[in-house]
Amino acid sequence: MPVDFTTLRLREYDASKILNNMLLDFPCNVDDKTGVIFDNKRVAKHHFCKVIIYDTGAVYFKGSLHKMYNSLKGIYAPNYDEKRPYSGFNGNEFTYENLCFVIRYLELLFGVDCSCFVLQKIEIGLNLQISVCPKKITSNLLESRGKKFELKYEDNFAQLVKEEYVLKIYNKGNQYGMNGNILRVEIKTKRMREFQEAGFKTLKDLTIQSLNKALLRLVKRWNDVLLYDCTINKNKLNRRQNIELENKFQHPKYWILIKANNKDKPRKKYLKIVEDFSTNLQKEISIKIENTNISHFN
Repeated sequence: MPVDFTTLRLREYDASKILNNMLLDFPCNVDDKTGVIFDNKRVAKHHFCKVIIYDTGAVYFKGSLHKMYNSLKGIYAPNYDEKRPYSGFNGNEFTYENLCFVIRYLELLFGVDCSCFVLQKIEIGLNLQISVCPKKITSNLLESRGKKFELKYEDNFAQLVKEEYVLKIYNKGNQYGMNGNILRVEIKTKRMREFQEAGFKTLKDLTIQSLNKALLRLVKRWNDVLLYDCTINKNKLNRRQNIELENKFQHPKYWILIKANNKDKPRKKYLKIVEDFSTNLQKEISIKIENTNISHFN
C-alpha cells in the first residue's frame, strides 16, 4: 500500500469536539528550556501521530497512517525493544483494506466524514523486495535532473529535495531489522500539485483508481534518476568504456558539473553500457513499481 505520512486539515470543524475527546490528551504547550506556555497551539499524540489545534481554531492531523494501523492492531517492528525509544513501524504490508480501516477510525475519532479531511501533504511510496542489498542502490544514486542526492545513516538513506516534492530512497529492511533486501522508494509532497493527476483532495479520494495513478508519478520520478549500476561486468567492457566508467560515469560530481545541453550524449553512452553489461537494477525496480496494482493489496 503506497500511502504513508499525511498532513490533513479538518474542513469547517469545531475544535471543541476533538479537544474534549477522552481518547486524546492535549497538554499545555510548554517550552522545555524556559517553562513559558505558548497558547498558539495544543498538540495531542495518538498512535505515533499528532492532532494539532491552533489558537485560530484550525485543526490538523499529522502522521503515518501505516504506523497508526500497526499501533491500533498491536503490531511491532522486528527490532522493537521496550527498553529503547520507539517511533512506530511501517515496514510491513499495508493493504487497501487496512487503509480503509484507519480512515474509518479517523472518522469516528473526529466525528466527521472522510471528505472533511483535506489533504495538505502526502507520502506515496512502495517497499520493494529487490535482488541486491538496498545500500548498493542508495550509495550509487548519481543525480536526478541535475541535482545530487543527500546521503544519511551510513548511506542507507538518500533523498533529493525539489521545489514540489522530496524523493526518498532508503534501506527499509535495515531500518527495522527485517529480513530480505527491502528498498523503499517514496515521494513526499511539498505541494499537492505533484499528484494533481491522481485527483487527491480529501481522504475520500484515496481510491484504488487514484492511488494507481499516483504510482505512475512514482515511476516517473524513479526513471528521472541516474543510477550507477553495481552489477556492470567490467570484464566485458572495452578499454575506452572502462576508462569512461572509471573516470566519469560512476562519479556524481561528473554528472552534476556537466552542462545540461552536453549531458545527453554521455548519458546515452552510459545507459548503453548498463543495458548491455549489467542486470539493469534501475529497470528491475521500475518494473516492480509499474507492476504494482493497488487492487492486489486487498
